[in-house]
Amino acid sequence: MATSTELQKLNKTITNHFKILTKQINKIDERNLNYEDMLKKITKRMDSHEQVLENLTKVMRRLEIATEKRNTELKNLAHELKTYAYFKRIHTDWHLK
Repeated sequence: MATSTELQKLNKTITNHFKILTKQINKIDERNLNYEDMLKKITKRMDSHEQVLENLTKVMRRLEIATEKRNTELKNLAHELKTYAYFKRIHTDWHLK
């Protein structure tokens, strides 16, 4: 059977090991909290980037629509100019005869 002194030494050793393990667990918990904070920040940035991307997509679509409208207007103007030039030529030819 172990003596009282041996039991005290064993108890002290176990207590010291328990303290060391507790410190290590606390460090791990602290790191996990830091990782969780980092993950939250990264997620927030990603959400922000997604919002920016959505806004850019909307702007690009508006630009596409504006370009289509402008192209249609240019086609209409070109048609009007061709028509005007055609009638101007007919009118000029008629006056020259």
